[in-house]
Amino acid sequence: MTTNSLPAALANALENELKNKKCCGLKCAPLGSRPPAVNQIIQPLPDGGTRTWAICRECEQALLGPEWLLLLCLGCGSSQWVCRALAPWATGPTRILSCCPECSKKNEEYADD
Repeated sequence: MTTNSLPAALANALENELKNKKCCGLKCAPLGSRPPAVNQIIQPLPDGGTRTWAICRECEQALLGPEWLLLLCLGCGSSQWVCRALAPWATGPTRILSCCPECSKKNEEYADD
């Protein structure tokens, strides 16, 4: 969901929040050199809350195109771009994961302690 498809009052509130998130929150560039955020991904959660990721113009365009799939982890908030040709099972521009490989590694480390 982008702010373009929201009612004006909600879009204004999101734009104000977006001003506080200065750079893209997705893995489109190394930390420290990520481009400025221009929009947000808003993901509803099962408990009724939401999770947001700030996104740059290039990531926004990739979400709208057919070439890339975005994996988002609710466990740690990380993201990963995947070539859609390598993920024929995926539908839509994003796939939400409750636990990503990075979270799984951390959970295994804690279980070994």
